[in-house]
Formats: sequence, structure tokens, C-alpha cells
Amino acid sequence: MKWRWVILFLFSFLWAEQKVKILSDFSGGLNTKVAPALIRENQTPDCLNVLFDEIGGVKTRDGYIYVGYPSTTTIGQKLFYYQKASGEKFYIVQIQDKLYYSPDMEDWTLIKSDIKWQLNELNATVVN
Repeated sequence: MKWRWVILFLFSFLWAEQKVKILSDFSGGLNTKVAPALIRENQTPDCLNVLFDEIGGVKTRDGYIYVGYPSTTTIGQKLFYYQKASGEKFYIVQIQDKLYYSPDMEDWTLIKSDIKWQLNELNATVVN
């Protein structure tokens, strides 16, 4: 008889009323400066691979994309994006003294070699 009371007691936790709380305002963002028990309801102490949009919503970060590069022994130093007025898109990569372009980041075509460049305080300038 006692075992029936024990089983009934254990199952009572399953039948207990569960409360659901809907959170929709995440405008406070990530807060790592305060103990998790003390942060506001619109903040989180931990988030991974997410972005907060303009209205305080949370979305998954886009992540990375594969970028193929010209078959050289050196990795590209700079990657640029260019879009013509017609809507046609190009990617341009600088590898040492050479510039390559590609519409799909897979097949690269040499634009120019023997490029000399210099850094100034405001930006990097390519000098022909």
C-alpha cells in the first residue's frame, strides 16, 4: 500500500501546473557585467551566434561563406565588393601585388599585376 502512495507522490510532479512565460522584448541585449540572477527580463547573460535586430528581436547569425581564391601560394590580403549600376556584382581580391576579380568567388581573373600600394592614416590607397 505504501508503494502506491510513493508512485502517486512521484507522478504528482508531472501533473503539477506548469507556468509558461513568453518573452518577446530582447532590447537589452547581452549583459555579462551583472550576475545572471540580477539582469533584467529584456537581457540575457549568455547568447551564441545570434544578432539583435532593430526592434529588439533575436535572429541567428548568418555565419561564414566559402571564398575560393586564385591558385597562388599566398592568401589574399584584401577582399572588396563592387556592384555596377546594372546590378552586376564582382568580388575583387588583392594578393601581394596582383588584383583578381570574380563574379562568383570561385573563378578568378587577373586584373592587374605590379600594383604598388601604401598605407596612410585614413585608408589604404592603390597606386597605379
